[in-house]
Amino acid sequence: MQRNLWLSIFFILIFISCRKDSEIKDSMRPAAVCAEAAYRILSIHHIPEQYSLQWTDGFLTLQTRKIWVDSINTDGDGKEYILDFGSGILCTDGIKRKGKCRIQTVDTALPFKGNTSWIAEKTDSFFIFSKNGWEHIFGFLKWEKINSDSVNIQFSLQIQSNKNVLVKTEKPIAIIYGQPFEPYKTGQVWKGEWQTVYENKTYLIHTTELINEGACRSNWNKGLLHISEGSDTWTAETDPFGNSNCDIVFKISKGSGLNLDEMTFDAW
Repeated sequence: MQRNLWLSIFFILIFISCRKDSEIKDSMRPAAVCAEAAYRILSIHHIPEQYSLQWTDGFLTLQTRKIWVDSINTDGDGKEYILDFGSGILCTDGIKRKGKCRIQTVDTALPFKGNTSWIAEKTDSFFIFSKNGWEHIFGFLKWEKINSDSVNIQFSLQIQSNKNVLVKTEKPIAIIYGQPFEPYKTGQVWKGEWQTVYENKTYLIHTTELINEGACRSNWNKGLLHISEGSDTWTAETDPFGNSNCDIVFKISKGSGLNLDEMTFDAW
């Protein structure tokens, strides 16, 4: 009789524990989706950045086709071309891309100053490959170099896979590049905020010294994302091991003290 009682208590404790783990995961999921989206934004940003700054680090391989739509700058509407990644090309940042996107430049002063836009219509079928499979991304990202070390970006990007996410800015995000500025990958710090819409809720994302540098082309080396929706707040740490390497993981934290919950997720 007593043995059965202890067995019953044991299984009840297991049930409660499992239910608690499930609840933690559910409470972390929106923040994890928001943090994942920050890595997707970075992977899109690098495309107009590469052409605007005329970097020579071979980020896009020779397999990527460049098709001119408008190669004349003197007609007043800048240059435009299509990037065709075909059925799938692995770029040197370790991200596989497929389909088409467009690049528009409207200032011949680049790489010193000017504007570039990345654009993909839904029908362009532009995808990147991640742990979620092929993610369909469309919308725009506007890139503007305003002085020797500073860029402003604005974007509205729809990310569709096993979940649908919209990321958008209401005011520009500032990107500060390291000095001296070199014609290859230079470190950068992002400062600003954007919104992530997921499952009919809008989350505010605010950065704290979000850093991308070295060989980590589409990954954050260091920095925090502060995520909030109503009274709920989370923190996403992009360098959970404190080594500033390309670990491709982030840690979500919610609460504090005895009520602190933490979970680590793969970024890609």
